[in-house]
Amino acid sequence: MSVTRELQRRLRAEQTQLHHFAGLDVSVKETSVCIVDDTGKFVREVKVASEPAALLAALRNPYHLKRIGLEAGPLSQSAPR
Repeated sequence: MSVTRELQRRLRAEQTQLHHFAGLDVSVKETSVCIVDDTGKFVREVKVASEPAALLAALRNPYHLKRIGLEAGPLSQSAPR
């Protein structure tokens, strides 16, 4: 097996083992997004517009999201599902 293929195989194995978890705190104009890995380490913390495109962009790859937690307030019902 070539070195390149071996590195690709190892990278794929690592990516499938890493899981991320996201928390969303929704308000009218902005949503706070916090992403942690499966060890609890903060990976990303950002505020984005409370619009579907902005939320998808914040949650998109390279994260392998296992769960997404949503604040249980009255505004969270307006968040895209």
